[in-house]
Amino acid sequence: SESRTKGPDQPASKDAMAKALDQKAAGPFTARIESLATKPAFRAQTTSNDPLAATAVYVTDVDFPADGEWRIAALVKDGSDLTGTLLPSAIVGQFEGIPRVGDHTPSIHTPTAQDVGGDLSKITTRIPPDTQNETDFFDALGKKPIVLLFATPQFCQSRVCGPVVDETEQLKEQYGDQVEFIHVEIYTDNDPNNDVLPQVRAFNLPSEPWLFVIDKQGKVTTAIEGAFGLTELEDAVKGVAGS
Repeated sequence: SESRTKGPDQPASKDAMAKALDQKAAGPFTARIESLATKPAFRAQTTSNDPLAATAVYVTDVDFPADGEWRIAALVKDGSDLTGTLLPSAIVGQFEGIPRVGDHTPSIHTPTAQDVGGDLSKITTRIPPDTQNETDFFDALGKKPIVLLFATPQFCQSRVCGPVVDETEQLKEQYGDQVEFIHVEIYTDNDPNNDVLPQVRAFNLPSEPWLFVIDKQGKVTTAIEGAFGLTELEDAVKGVAGS
């Protein structure tokens, strides 16, 4: 299941918990299934060799009315069977420094193939390397729509980074003449024992992957934490392509 505003689970105060238990549950919010599958030509070894790599995600849109912790339960109906589970809380407003829809993004530099002498293994952990490193984000910002993806296919704890990089790689072939596709890794020197890259810190990202779709004026039109389906991504790209 995928929520669009998430953060680490935090315990609520006793007063807040008592108040919450007196409130009626909101919903239900019907979720749709979004496939993460790409054409075989765009499915990396990093993805196909990972038995835990995600293949689909449930997506629903919830307009939270206030900041704070929102506890979420998921119900799945399979024929006549109904099962339920508690999901990690959505803590709305916890990370205020992350660019939101309508915001301008930081003007960061991102490494290109030219910066590393063509050795793409230095700037991507995808196998084979993706091609989303041809242009510095700084040079494209405000001049061309951008799909900016922060993800580390080899070291992603949620196991969705590989599939989402595959998705952006596939759409780059279709929309790459209209939109700049840029993939940024998470860790310095691609080593999870090191600090995160300065580009990750500039966006104040507490997790990965994160996707930002940015229009030609430099404003965020889509911001997603976690997994996203190919159809959802293409709709976001179409929204800025040709703008």
